[in-house]
Formats: sequence, structure tokens, C-alpha cells
Amino acid sequence: MKRLFALLAALLAGTSTQAETNISEVLLKLDAVLESKRPEFAAGLRPPLTVAQIAQMEAQYQVVLPDAVRALYLWHDGQGSSNYMSFVNNMQFQPLSEVLSAKAEFDEMIGYDFELENWWHPAWLPLFHNGGGDFIVVDRKGVHTGTKNQLLTVYHDWKYRPIVAKDLATFLAAALEYHEATPIEQMDEFHIIDDFLPQLDVSFEASGKATPLE
Repeated sequence: MKRLFALLAALLAGTSTQAETNISEVLLKLDAVLESKRPEFAAGLRPPLTVAQIAQMEAQYQVVLPDAVRALYLWHDGQGSSNYMSFVNNMQFQPLSEVLSAKAEFDEMIGYDFELENWWHPAWLPLFHNGGGDFIVVDRKGVHTGTKNQLLTVYHDWKYRPIVAKDLATFLAAALEYHEATPIEQMDEFHIIDDFLPQLDVSFEASGKATPLE
């Protein structure tokens, strides 16, 4: 598995930016530390997708994925159906087919179930979920801030949308740092990585004005 992913990472590195190459390096290290400190979780990750499989899903759902998201799914295609453990921040890592299916469903609810302008946005990809209707999404447009591919939290019953990280690379690097730095006996079921993320302290109201909240 590691050799296969290393090959895919090398292929990506030839055509991607340095940021995506760094993600591939981070994910290789994350594989090792998960196998060492959380072997049951690591065993419950799905095999990686192929470049062709990703392209097929992009065509099916008419979505263009950021290179960083493609790199993530060349690592693993989310968690298996019987793996209910948190990846980080009390969130599970969704298979790409479920990400795109959920996005399509939420897109159709805009203007009907979702009346506020930015309760949900078509640019969002719900990569991580807590099983209760809350998600960490990749925001391809940079709603509110203009920072494309930032990560923010979408709550099903709360109007605020806090920004979690400036991009997926930063988020995954924090996940790696948490797993490397935290002794096994100090890990809990939630695996909160906030202390390893740059503190942005910015949240937005899901409304047309989307005023920043202190």
C-alpha cells in the first residue's frame, strides 16, 4: 500500500504545485503514525482511489476537485462502513462518493430547506462529518474571505461557520503533528487538533451579509 501511494505521490509531484507535493509527504508520514498509534483506525481506512476513478466521479457529478483533495483520495478513500472512529476533531473521513452525493443533495436544498444565502454553498465539499449532520468542508470559492480552498465547519443547527484552516495542507499537517506529539495514553476518542492549527479566530454568520464575528 505504501509503495503504491508513494508512486502515486511521485506522479502527482510531477504535475502539481509544491503544496500538493507536501500533502503527499504528510500523508505518507500520517500512514505510519496511524499504523503505530491507532492500528485499528488505520486498518479501517478504505483503499485509495485511482486517478481514473476520481476523474470518473468528477465527470459524473460535474465537479472539479482541488489538487489537494485529489491527493487525499489517492491516499485513502475515506473510512470503511464499519469504522465509526473519529479521524480528527470528532469527525470521520468520508469516502469521495459520499462527499459528492451529499454535496449534490445539499445543493438541491438551497433556496428551499436552506433559506439563508450561505447556510450551504455549491462550492463546498463535505470531506469530514461527525455523524450528526455537521461537516468540515473544503470551500473551493473562499466564501466570505476570498481565500479559496479554506476549511470551515458547517453546523446543521447553528448559523455560524467558523474557519478551521486556511487550506487542506495546513489541516493535514496539524493532524500529523497531533498524532506524532500526543502519547497514546493521552489520546481520547475525539482527537482534537485545534492546538496544532494556526488560530484564525474568525467565524461568519450564514446570511447574505455574512458579517465576521469576533
